[in-house]
Amino acid sequence: MRIACLQFNPSLGHVQRNIERADSILSASPSKLQNLDLLVLPELAFTGYNFRSLAAISPYLEPTSSGPSTKWALATAKRLNCAVSVGYPEITTPSTATATATAPPSPRTHSPHSDPSRRYNSTITVSPTGLILANYRKTFLYYTDETWASPGPSGFWSGSLLSQSPPPFAQPSLSPSPSPSPSPLSQAALAICMDLNPQAFTAPWTKYELATHILHTHSKMAILSMAWLTRLSSTALTSRPKEPDMETFSYWLARLQPVVDVRGQGEVVVVFANRCGVEEEEEEEVGAKGGVEGAKDGATGEVMRGDGEAQARYAGTSAVVGVGGGRVRVWGVLGRGEEGVLSVDTGTEPGLETWRNGNGQIQVSDLASIQSPSTNPTKHPPARHSPAQLKHPYPHQGTQQQQVAYLIIIKHPSPFPLPHAINTSIFKPSTSKLHQIKSEKQETPPVSLGEK
Repeated sequence: MRIACLQFNPSLGHVQRNIERADSILSASPSKLQNLDLLVLPELAFTGYNFRSLAAISPYLEPTSSGPSTKWALATAKRLNCAVSVGYPEITTPSTATATATAPPSPRTHSPHSDPSRRYNSTITVSPTGLILANYRKTFLYYTDETWASPGPSGFWSGSLLSQSPPPFAQPSLSPSPSPSPSPLSQAALAICMDLNPQAFTAPWTKYELATHILHTHSKMAILSMAWLTRLSSTALTSRPKEPDMETFSYWLARLQPVVDVRGQGEVVVVFANRCGVEEEEEEEVGAKGGVEGAKDGATGEVMRGDGEAQARYAGTSAVVGVGGGRVRVWGVLGRGEEGVLSVDTGTEPGLETWRNGNGQIQVSDLASIQSPSTNPTKHPPARHSPAQLKHPYPHQGTQQQQVAYLIIIKHPSPFPLPHAINTSIFKPSTSKLHQIKSEKQETPPVSLGEK
């Protein structure tokens, strides 16, 4: 399956400019868009995220599945011949409410049961043939969302994102070749940013709401549109934009712990489609000090301008991973400040892999090294690791943090740009105390995926 994420830095409130920017990035990457099955954009991709109030976002609210974001998604899906998912600020209309009240809900849509004045932080997913496959409404709201949006009334979404349902039985064949595996799109879960966190930051860490939903619905794919921030400084974002924010990446994996650990249920492909950049616009449009997803209590990822207005810094690091059976496989990840298209083929071997044995220890995979056509595999063994302590990115008050941050194994040569040392650590399941992995001697220079 070929999956792409469009990571970019939309300007707050400049919808047409952001659409043109997205088109420009896609046009510059034609080879990455060939034979795609799915293209995913960030949360509130064309409006920007950090609006300070309902009054601030009201001019940019879009009618259910019929505004600028949906029109762009439909046109792009048709042009690229793939499904497209994009985040947008939704407002229900009288016709939407009437249709919901008088007709049975479609199994492909996240149907509202609300009055016409309701507003939601939503994603629209469309097919290349023009079908609305899903209109999902964010279930767990962050503080910034709460100033204008209502929680999605139907909870997390899971279902088919195929243009047509697959046949219930394989067609008989005289060929001895095995039937192809069903597409992960045949049973996918949709989520938006804060949905990955404990509800309202007060639910027990070990409730793992989204991960539990993925398991209970037997989803083969999870698609997350995000506007997730970083605690990295503006200097760190701009000076090393192509390096992933591994603090944030490790946190995302930690919140999927039950899916990572489950055995016998197959691998789940997870798409993290985040935005990047710093949101700073005209004074009347810059968001309030409410922050953005992923941080609270002094770790909001905001910087203050001289006039006292807040700015939001985003983590980028869009990624496509496979999780399950005690391992994490990484097909690709973008940098923290990098605008561009991440395009992967999940039918190929991933560039990175980590797994844990029965004792809970992280071990190096024995997969052959990923290599370019001109590379001699005998000359490039997997790089050794040089661990360093990695702080938990977003402290969660009131609960015991029971999670694992994963050791990232670099396959040499890497399929994407990498920095100079691996930073990693383990949170023991029985305690919230951070245990640092002891360093190992190495013959090759260390490879780094983040900062201390």
